[in-house]
Amino acid sequence: VCRIAWRFQASDQRRCSRTAFFQHAYGQLAQWLFEHHKAIPEVELPDPDPVKLEEQFIGLLDKVAGLQPLDAKSRAPRVLIMLDGLDEIARLDLAFCRRPLELSRENVVWLCAGRAEAGLETLFTQERCRHVFENGLPPMSEDDIRAMLLEGMGRLKYELLALDLESAPQ
Repeated sequence: VCRIAWRFQASDQRRCSRTAFFQHAYGQLAQWLFEHHKAIPEVELPDPDPVKLEEQFIGLLDKVAGLQPLDAKSRAPRVLIMLDGLDEIARLDLAFCRRPLELSRENVVWLCAGRAEAGLETLFTQERCRHVFENGLPPMSEDDIRAMLLEGMGRLKYELLALDLESAPQ
């Protein structure tokens, strides 16, 4: 399995673009196809033209769709593309958010995450794709929130923990 992960974040203009994603995804996928499947004769450099780069990536997805199992007992090699923060790029480039649906191929799985806003709720309907969490993510418990806060506090967490009081057993 080739795993390609990308997180869009609107505050990071260097990464929050289709071109940055396609450069990363093309490099990962080309290397995997070359090293593990000899499906391409050599790894070409990504084209600096964003339109041609996207075409290069689509060509590699087409190659993935044609990969066959190594033997009768196994399944074909797969590519898993994980996109987080689709709501972040949707603010800047809603058209990009259609690409996972348009670039659906055999042996390619797109796992997309983002808040249901900016038009995403109309693109990613239950009729078009499978929702892992049908009603959104379950709410966080108090313990989940505490753990998340403590993890992000660095050394300051020790000052906060010093304020904890032991509760009497019930």
